[in-house]
Amino acid sequence: MDEKKVEKKKGRRNLIIGIVAVILFCCIASFIVYAVQLRTPEGQASATARAVAREEGNVESTATAAAEATEKARPTDTPAPTDTPAPTDTPAPTTTPAPTETPEPTATSEPVVEVVEGLGISRDDIFAVYTHPEIGFTFEESSEVDGQPRIIGTSPSEIAKLELIGPPDNLTQTSILVGVTDGLDTATYVENAIYMMGMINIVLPDWEDGQDWLNENFETVLLEGNTSTNYDNKTIKLIYVEDLELLLLGIEAE
Repeated sequence: MDEKKVEKKKGRRNLIIGIVAVILFCCIASFIVYAVQLRTPEGQASATARAVAREEGNVESTATAAAEATEKARPTDTPAPTDTPAPTDTPAPTTTPAPTETPEPTATSEPVVEVVEGLGISRDDIFAVYTHPEIGFTFEESSEVDGQPRIIGTSPSEIAKLELIGPPDNLTQTSILVGVTDGLDTATYVENAIYMMGMINIVLPDWEDGQDWLNENFETVLLEGNTSTNYDNKTIKLIYVEDLELLLLGIEAE
């Protein structure tokens, strides 16, 4: 009986070992066949297809997981902002009063300039006669009179003085001053008379009675005093300065 039991146990063990051996052989054979297939183009294509399928499955899984994560990460509904109250109306600024009009300055009246009529002769008209070599006066600038230029001429003997006042091109006044002292000789008297008569002829060339008026008053003024007359809007004066023994003939525009 014991031998039979032993034989049965050995038979079962041998069966199990055989089955395990067959399974191992099948696994090894399957691996070899799979390896051979991978080396062929068809096997490589099939392997690639399976790899792609696995990769697509992985991608799909990844996409699904990402979608779920995104869905979870979405913020909850943000409540709409409350309406901001409109600003209250700002009161309009008060009206600024318009500036008062500045009165325009009144027209300033220009100063009245007194226009003095001239004698109608120039300095050159006088120079042409009195600077002649036979007469020989010399002239020089002097101080102004009432804002008008003045020039003084002197005879060679320095006994006679000639004064010209006014603009150079239109004198307003001329005068000649000569000595009439008792000690003068006749030639000097004649000379002085020529100087005075020359002035009348230059300034008043149309005065026909000019020489007669001068002759008549030459000695009278020494005895009776000063005298004057008018001609062609001009005043002619004959003045005796007794203290200095000088006689002045003056002609000025009115």
